[in-house]
Amino acid sequence: MTGMKKIDPDLIVGTIDDLDETLEQLRIQREMLEERINETLARQNKWKSYLVEPKTESHPERNGKLKRPVKSRTKKSKKRLRKGEALKAIAKLFKNSPGTAYSLPEIANLTGISWSTVRNVMKKPDSGFSEKSGAWYKD
Repeated sequence: MTGMKKIDPDLIVGTIDDLDETLEQLRIQREMLEERINETLARQNKWKSYLVEPKTESHPERNGKLKRPVKSRTKKSKKRLRKGEALKAIAKLFKNSPGTAYSLPEIANLTGISWSTVRNVMKKPDSGFSEKSGAWYKD
């Protein structure tokens, strides 16, 4: 092994430990994503089932095709959060578990705030949070 620098074993062990932690966080994120995908697919299939009319003897032309939406249907609107409410909810989550890091999907799941809103709040420069390897920490 001529010409190679000797690497400090503690550095190697520390790097391996960091990589193990990162892998564990990624596995948790993957599990959460798979769970959200399955939940979303189930919801989507349920909603699709409302539009499908089964083929019947009296209406053989339907053949499971989508029917037109009824015009009298009303949209159920989701109430918008007031300015600063999302940041307060996220800060409360971190306050209740100091030193804990969360991924964006975990924060969304634990606070009930949409993933996109969590992302927008966390990525603001003055939010008071920082990210390292996909995990978010309170500054």
